[in-house]
Amino acid sequence: MVSFQQFKGVDNNLEIDINGQRFTGFTYASVARSMDALSGTFFFSTTIKEDADGLIDNGLKMDDKVEIFIDDQKVMTGYIEELSIDAGVNNHELSFGGRDITSDIIDSSMPSFSELSFKNFKILIEKVLNKADIDVKVISSLAKQDLDTLNFDAFGGDGKAPDLNMTIFDFFDHFAKQKQVLLLTNENGDLVITREESKVSPGALTCKKNNNNNNIISANVNINTYERFSKVNISSQDTNAVDKNLINQQGFATDSQIRKSKQQRIFYPNKTTDPNALQNMSQWHVNIYKAKGTSYSTVTQGYYAQPVSELLWEINTLVDIEDDLTNVKGQYLIEGFSFTKDADSGSVTRLNIVNKGSYSVKKEIEITKETGVNKSILEELFKKAGL
Repeated sequence: MVSFQQFKGVDNNLEIDINGQRFTGFTYASVARSMDALSGTFFFSTTIKEDADGLIDNGLKMDDKVEIFIDDQKVMTGYIEELSIDAGVNNHELSFGGRDITSDIIDSSMPSFSELSFKNFKILIEKVLNKADIDVKVISSLAKQDLDTLNFDAFGGDGKAPDLNMTIFDFFDHFAKQKQVLLLTNENGDLVITREESKVSPGALTCKKNNNNNNIISANVNINTYERFSKVNISSQDTNAVDKNLINQQGFATDSQIRKSKQQRIFYPNKTTDPNALQNMSQWHVNIYKAKGTSYSTVTQGYYAQPVSELLWEINTLVDIEDDLTNVKGQYLIEGFSFTKDADSGSVTRLNIVNKGSYSVKKEIEITKETGVNKSILEELFKKAGL
C-alpha cells in the first residue's frame, strides 16, 4: 500500500432505512458490490445506551429488510443477516450486516421441475425464481437472441428435469458461462443479465506530482498466477454425432505470460454444434482468471465519481487513471467498490480495478509490453516479476 499525500476527510451521508424508518449517525458503515459476486454486502456499527429499565433494546430483527442510501440515492436493498452487541459499562456497540436480496439465489437449493424446456436464459431465470418463491426482478441489457438456444445436455438433454443437487445460483451460473454473460445486481436488488460494458465513468482517478486536483489517497497493486495457465483446453464429446469430427470436440486459449509447463484440461459435459463455443469458453476462462490474478485498488475521497452531477462510482464501468506513484496509466474497468465511513477517515471509496476486457470473450487492446500502447498494470508488474 502506498500513499501520495494527506487528504481532509469528506463527509457524505451514508444512511439506512430499516422497515421504512431512516437511521443515521453510525460510527462505522460499509457497502460493497463486485462483478465477481452476485450479491453485495453491508455492515453498520453504532453506539447505543440502555433504556430506563436498564435494557438494551435495539429494535432490529434478523431478516429485516433494509434500503441503503447515499445522500438520498439508493445504493443497496437487502436483509439483515447478522446482529451483535458488545456490552460495556456505560455504552454498548451495536453491529449488524447482511447481503442484498439476491442472496436467496445464492443460498437456496434448486427447486424441482417436471421438465427443462426453457430455451431463453431470462425466461429460465424468471421461471426458477417464481417456483422458488424468490421475489427478485430480472433485468437484461442484452438482445433476446443473445440469451436464446440454451443447451441442457448436462442435465439429461431430453427435456426431463432430474432432481438437481445444487443451488439456484450454481444452476444459473452454468448457463451464464454457456452464454458468456454476467449475473450482477443493482441498487434495487434486481438480478441483471449483462456483459462487460464500454461505458466510461465521468470521473477519473489521478495521483500526479505537483497537482492540487489529485483524488487518489492511496493505491495498491497485486499480482498472482495461482489459477492461471499457459493453455486452457476445454473438450467435449458427442457419441451420437454422425460427423466423426463432432464426436470429440475441443477448443483452447492461451496466456503467453504464464510458463508453458503449466496447462489445464477441462471436460465440458455438454455436446455442442457450435464450432466456436468451446473456443469462446476457453478464452472466457483465461480472461476471468487473468482478471482475478491482476488487480489495482485505490482509495479516493467521497463516494462520487463526479460530485457536481452527484454520479456515484459504479461497477462495470471504465475509468481513466493517471497514477504517477504506481505508474498505472490508461483506461481500466471498475470491478468492485466499497463505500465506507468512519470517524477517522470520513467518507471514502475503495475501488478494485482490472484491465478492460477481463470479463469479455472479445480481445480488447491488450495494453502490455508487446503492444507498446501506454503503460499498464501488466506491463510493469510482469516485468518486475520476471514473467
